[in-house]
Amino acid sequence: MSATAYYNLTQGQRAVAEVTTENVMELSRSTAQRIEGLLVENQRTSATLAGEPLAAQFLAASEEERKGLAPQVHQMLQNFADTHPDYDAPGLLDANGFVVASLEELLLGKDRSFRDYFQASIQGQPYVSSMLVGRATGRPGVFLTNPVITAEGEIVGIDIVWLKGDTIWSIIDDVVVGEEGITYLVDQDGVIIAHPNRDLLYHSLGELTPEAATTISTTIRFGTVEGTDVPLIPESLGLDDLAAELASAQGSGTHRYDSPLDHRDHVAGYTRLEAYPWTVVVDLPEAQFLAPLQRLRSVAWVSVGVMGAITLLVSILLARTTTRPIRHLTDAAMAVERGQPFEPADIADVTAGRDEIAQLGRTFSSMVLALQQEITEHKQAEGALRESEAKYRTLVEQVPAVTYIAALDEASTTLYISPQVETLIGYSQAEYVADPDMWRERLHPYDRERVLAKVRRSHAIGEPFRSEYRMLARDGHVVWFRDDAVIVRDDAGQPLFLQGVMFDITERKRAEEELRKANRALRVLSECNQAVVRATEESDLLHQICRLIVEVGEYRLAWVGFAEQDKKKSVRPVAQTGFEEGYLETLNIIWADTERGRGPTGTAIRSGEYCTAKDIPTDPRFAPWREAAIQRGYASSVALPLIAEGQTFGALNIYAAEPDAFDADEVKLLTELADDLAYGVMALRT
Repeated sequence: MSATAYYNLTQGQRAVAEVTTENVMELSRSTAQRIEGLLVENQRTSATLAGEPLAAQFLAASEEERKGLAPQVHQMLQNFADTHPDYDAPGLLDANGFVVASLEELLLGKDRSFRDYFQASIQGQPYVSSMLVGRATGRPGVFLTNPVITAEGEIVGIDIVWLKGDTIWSIIDDVVVGEEGITYLVDQDGVIIAHPNRDLLYHSLGELTPEAATTISTTIRFGTVEGTDVPLIPESLGLDDLAAELASAQGSGTHRYDSPLDHRDHVAGYTRLEAYPWTVVVDLPEAQFLAPLQRLRSVAWVSVGVMGAITLLVSILLARTTTRPIRHLTDAAMAVERGQPFEPADIADVTAGRDEIAQLGRTFSSMVLALQQEITEHKQAEGALRESEAKYRTLVEQVPAVTYIAALDEASTTLYISPQVETLIGYSQAEYVADPDMWRERLHPYDRERVLAKVRRSHAIGEPFRSEYRMLARDGHVVWFRDDAVIVRDDAGQPLFLQGVMFDITERKRAEEELRKANRALRVLSECNQAVVRATEESDLLHQICRLIVEVGEYRLAWVGFAEQDKKKSVRPVAQTGFEEGYLETLNIIWADTERGRGPTGTAIRSGEYCTAKDIPTDPRFAPWREAAIQRGYASSVALPLIAEGQTFGALNIYAAEPDAFDADEVKLLTELADDLAYGVMALRT
């Protein structure tokens, strides 16, 4: 019976240890998720301050203009602080890192260019700092910063919001882990940044690496030694074994170690935050949950030694008073591990007594209830986070632009794109995300290499990506976009993904192109009219007109052909300028109504009306000359009849390197040019 009692005690101890270890790890995981949710939500909230038009106007203004805007900016910051009580001292920093607006007057004029958050956000990156101690205020907190960007895309400074350290500390303080257990938070260097015992704040678990000590010193992360300007360097608590475990940890885990602080064995459950390099640790002395069983084991052995003569009676007593409650407690622990609901009444027969087993049962009950409370709060936080994300997504999807997130791989694989993309290029969200090559393949062939080169450069050196380019919609029409994107990084500076906005600028580009073409045609018309006035010989006039069209108008080729009255109705080239390379010798153009006479030149002479080829590679009328034209870079052309006294005697032909280069306004001006040329030719002949 003594062996049975010993076996049951050992099994009970093992079961309690396993469940407790699992519980502290789960408790660390739920706490980490609460802290991460808090940081994500507050980062989004802080970005709204940077998006205020008044912030960009103020930072872009001169020093004198800022004085006039200062009252409005102060009210804007005050409204933001009143709306978000967890924030302290919201403000604005100019492009040089100086605080130019803040509710904390002692911060005004301070240089913060040495801080990591400024150096990141002035390059266009949103930033969440580690826990810092304000150099001027002496208060702990987390800096949330975002670039302030003008409508023209210029970064003129950053916004800064101080999330109070108490907000994070309160989450840690609320976690209950029995009588001696504690929960605390460490940063990427193993420094404690949240702890119920405030005396242990800003101590490192183990010895700092030289690099970490240098970084903490240069950035004055934890303020200065009281009464001096010497940066505070965290002192080691001597927990090097635990520090090494956390430094290499990914996700969640547990670690058993001998603490030099109290010389007892401890179990630590830990979870590293996913998006931030912080780790939540739930630490519990083994004695807290094993002491009752250890004492009970001693009692059992003493009882066996003293009362060996009544072994059977002791065994029966142990079976009734020890084994059964321990088995009941073990069964309850296993049920909790399987995720079944737990109520204190489930082990009421164990906790009703006043012995060590009852104490163990009450400790177990308290820990499970605390864990259930944490899980409930975590689920509520998850629900709130999902609701917040839904609101954020709704806001994004109402913006009159396409927002997206892309991977930093060679193909810039799209991870998310807003539904506006379907309205602009005809592909749904699902289609766009499902095809990793969609963006690259829909880039216009004339823009593809240039844009992809800029993307590769952005990925390589981490600079913001900005470009204007064309994309081909599902039905083939061209859509112009202005694309602005930045690389989002984690707190350690590692790149995560590309986040950007695509604005539809098709109408702007169309207006710019029409204006450019009209101005080009006007310049050509003006110069050619001068040539007509000064001309003394027909041949010189024709060559001058062709030269001016190419040099002033920047067209690819210009040539003049006269309509012969022979049997074939040939077209004879009489003048040309531009990139030609034997093209005219291969034309064999006629103006008869046959295949070689139905191109733009023959049609213009025959009909007396201008004729365009908007896209030479696809225009069937250009089939006889297509290959030669493509080899020389001709993409579109216009043929303008030369008419005198109601008779067409030739055509002025102009070629461009881009498709659809001749719109109605430009053709109207070029037709006027052809009429002036025809008049000049006839005047010289008479």
